[in-house]
Formats: sequence, C-alpha cells, structure tokens
Amino acid sequence: MIDSEEEKFSQTLSTGLNQLDGIIEQALVNLGETTKGMSGPISELGEAICQKLNPTSALISQLHNCMSELNSEQRESIHQALMIQGKEVFKLYDTFGFPRELTAEVAADAGLSVDIGGFEKEMDKQRTRARASQKSKEIVASDVDYMSIAQTQFVGYDTYSSDSHILSISTDGNVQKSATKGEQVAIILDSTPFYAEKGGQVADIGIIAGKEGKIVVEDVQWGKSAHVIHLGKVIEGSVSMGEPVTAQVHEQRRLDIERNHTATHLLHSALRQVLGKHVHQTGSMVAPARLRFDFSHNLALTHDELIAVQRYVNEQIRFDLDVHVYDDMPIARAKAEGAIALFGEKYGDSVRMLKVGDPAISIELCGGTHLDRTGQIGLCLIISESSVGAGMRRIEAVTGRGAEILVERRFAALDGVTQTLGSSIEDAGDKLTAVLDETSALKKRLVQHEREQNRKGLADLIDNIVSVDGVSVLAAKVEASNVDGMRQIGDMLKARMGSGVIVLGAILADKPFFIAMVTPNLIEKGIHAGNIVKKVAAATGGGGGGRPDMGQAGGKDKSKLDEALALVAGLVKKG
Repeated sequence: MIDSEEEKFSQTLSTGLNQLDGIIEQALVNLGETTKGMSGPISELGEAICQKLNPTSALISQLHNCMSELNSEQRESIHQALMIQGKEVFKLYDTFGFPRELTAEVAADAGLSVDIGGFEKEMDKQRTRARASQKSKEIVASDVDYMSIAQTQFVGYDTYSSDSHILSISTDGNVQKSATKGEQVAIILDSTPFYAEKGGQVADIGIIAGKEGKIVVEDVQWGKSAHVIHLGKVIEGSVSMGEPVTAQVHEQRRLDIERNHTATHLLHSALRQVLGKHVHQTGSMVAPARLRFDFSHNLALTHDELIAVQRYVNEQIRFDLDVHVYDDMPIARAKAEGAIALFGEKYGDSVRMLKVGDPAISIELCGGTHLDRTGQIGLCLIISESSVGAGMRRIEAVTGRGAEILVERRFAALDGVTQTLGSSIEDAGDKLTAVLDETSALKKRLVQHEREQNRKGLADLIDNIVSVDGVSVLAAKVEASNVDGMRQIGDMLKARMGSGVIVLGAILADKPFFIAMVTPNLIEKGIHAGNIVKKVAAATGGGGGGRPDMGQAGGKDKSKLDEALALVAGLVKKG
C-alpha cells in the first residue's frame, strides 16, 4: 500500500498538469460545438480553435474581436465555453495541490479564463465539509475511556516506524475489541511515528500492520489528553485490542512534507530580511505537494522583492545548513535566545525550539517535523503571492520534487514558444517583441489601406442608392477583411447620405455576413435595422438582429448573398 501511495504522490503535480491539459482540450472542443452555426467568422474561428490550426490564444483573441457581432445570449455561451469552471479549478487545487493562480496562468496561456467565483464557492463547501468531518472525528472515539489509557508516545521525530501495541479500537463511535476487513476504525497506540495534524502541518498516512491484519491510515488527529487517533480502514484480515503491531509512516511523503516545512522557516527568515522585521507568520499549511505561508505585510511584493526572497531561500539551501532541534527548552530561555513564536499560539513552560544554521538565520518555536539539513530541500520556487486580508499576504511555493516537476513543465512550455518563434531561449524575448511589433505595424498598414480603398470605392457605392417611398436605400456587396471594415464603410456612407437605410454584405471566412444601418430620422418612421438584417440573412440560411439603428447577421450560403441584398428595398417598403 505504501508503494502505491508513493507512486501516487510522485505523479501528483505532473498528473495535475495533465488533468489541466485535458480540461483545456475539452474546453476547446466545447467551444467548437458552441460556435457551430453562428454568424460570420465566429463558426470558422471556433472550428479552427478546436482543431488547433494556429496558436490557440491568438485565435481566441480574434474570436473576442468578433464577438460584438453576436447577440447577448451567444456572447454569454462563448464566454462560458472559454472559462474553466470553478469545480474544475477546485478539483485541481484539492486533489493535485494546484494553486488557483497556477491554473489561471496555464489557462491564460491557452487564451482561457477561470471561474474564480465558482472556485470560492467550492472552497466554502470544503470548509463546511471539514467542519462536519472534524465533528465526526470527535465522535468516532467518544466512548473511549481516555483516563484508563496511557498517553500516546510520539516517536516520529526520530523514526518513520515503530513497534507498538493497540490500546483502543473504535468503529462508529463505539469501542470494540477487534475490527475486520472493510471496517472504518479509530485506533490508539501506545507509541506512534505518525504525526497528527497540527500547527499547519498535515497528518501522516501509512500502514499499521499486525500479525493477522493490516490498516491503511488515512488521517491522524489529536484526541483528548494527548492521545493520537489514527483514522483509517482495515484492508486485510483483522486487528485486536492489545495486539503488537508495526506502525509505518509513508516515508517519502513525510520527507516531502518536511522539505516544505523547513522551507517555510527559511521563507520566514527571507521575508524578514527583504521586507523588514515587522513581518511575522500569521498562518501556514505544509503538505507534501506545496507550502502556503501567510504573513503580516501591507503591500503586494514587487517582482524584485519576490526574486530576492526566493534567492535568499535557495542560497540557504545551497549552504546545507544544520537544522538543530532543542526539546523541552524552558520558554524563557527560548525567548532569550530570540525564538519567534507564532502569534496567537499558546505555549507551555517547556517548548520545542528549531534553530537553522550556526550562527542561526532562523530561530522559531515549532512542534512539526523537519529535515536534518537545509540541503535536503533541493530547490524552492515561489508560485504565487496574493492578499488574504487587510495587512496580510500569502505566498505559495513548491520544493524538492514539486519544484522539479514545475521546472520541467515551464521549460517544456518555453521550448514550445522558441520552436514557434524559431529562436533560442536567450533570444526568445527579443524575437517575440519583434514579431509583435511587426504584427502591430502590419495591422496598422492594413487598416490604413482598407480605409483608402473604402474611400475610393465610396463613389461607386453611392451610385447604387435607390429611392423607396422617399427613403434613400443602399444595398450593396463590399470587400472587407472583417466586420470593423464593413462598419467603417457603413459609417462613411451614412455620413455622406445624411438620411437613409444602408445594408452591406461581404464574404468573411467564406461565409456571407451583413450589417444594416438606419439614420435616426427614419427610426421614428418605424424602420428597424435589426429586423431588416435578420430577414436578409435568413435568405442565406442564417440569422442575426440588433438595434433599430444598427444590426448585423451571418449566413451560411454565400452564393445567395446578392439575392439576399435584393430583398432590402422590398423590406424597407413594407416597413
């Protein structure tokens, strides 16, 4: 079972990244389905994005530029398709240790957004479940006579396994003499290497094995009177009260937790070095996949400050400093040596003090488990920095294997960019800037060229104006590269005509597209641009609509564009 858990954890971050890739892939497929049959270039862009014919983020940017052509319902459906839902973001965070910020970063690279509100709702649900779970943990061994059971001796600071005896077994809140395969149990041992959740450090997992049975330990919590309660399930045979067992912590997972825990002490020291001595820890979470560190500070950290903090931490890692632990130290002496206590935490007369380095770079009161030397951390990378309330900031980071996986992922992404740009990593920034500058310049030249062409063709279009019951009507096919180009032509015609109805048609992305404009004086007579363009587009198998003064629509059959435009005069006559 421990081998199975080890394999599971070793794949945690990489699996999470793969899961996110799958979510993004599905979002793009959903987008293709959502945009099918929509007017103008929207459908083609959706299909191209789905098939990844070009860099996705660039295509999605084009899609956003065209979304004004759609009605509100269509725009909302596309916005939803382009968003990773809160439940998915939460699953990545809860199951794979993926910070929300990292999910948002990867999603943004693909042109997608994340549903932050939905994520927060899922977080609220989790907090509710956690409170209910904690209540059930208190109930699970409520019938245990703690006064008759010796306090659990914790030996996990020095070892990952111990020979122990079962002092208590309870199932469903009732004390039992034994438990058999399949039963959920709460076990108390006389001694244990399992660390019970406390002080921000998550609980250990592992195995309790007896002669006749085996328990997988899924959680460890503190009970009354310093008893450690091992929560888990009997997976083989049976276990009985009083029998000797071997308690074995998942060693690699514990080491990953210790990498993150020792790193939080280095991080605390770094923040005080870079930002000032006003910085104090206000909370933390230390898990195998990541660490979270909350601290007092009024301002968001700048890029340079974050780099300085990260460099300081990794420098102390490279120094391979000794991590000294002092048990049962009088609290007065610990404070005299400069030990930092966690604000709001209650301490007894004797405390456990942790000192990193000699001379010390960090001295703190801490009951958690730690490495022997800072070099065992390997590497620490800051993932995100954010606000968690007035005057409080939060840093999330990864260490060891988690940092390794993150580096591999980001190098892979960078390699993809350099291959697309045809440049080296060193030159990628300059090459990308040059490409963007060139693209911007080309767009400006294209817009200017189209404007000049539109002005030149304006006289020819004016010749197509007809009078319908005293109303000037212009229905014509134009050449344009996008909807904005069509609008520019329409605006110039409207300014030239002063009063009238304008309907323009063009082939965009191999599909017919129409815009209609009506001057204010004719709106008062009941002429409605949105209604006209909707009926015109219907002749090509499409649809659309809009306001009385402005409407747009797309069709399917480009061969019927001229036929559709021929309907305009009759539609104006009918009103």
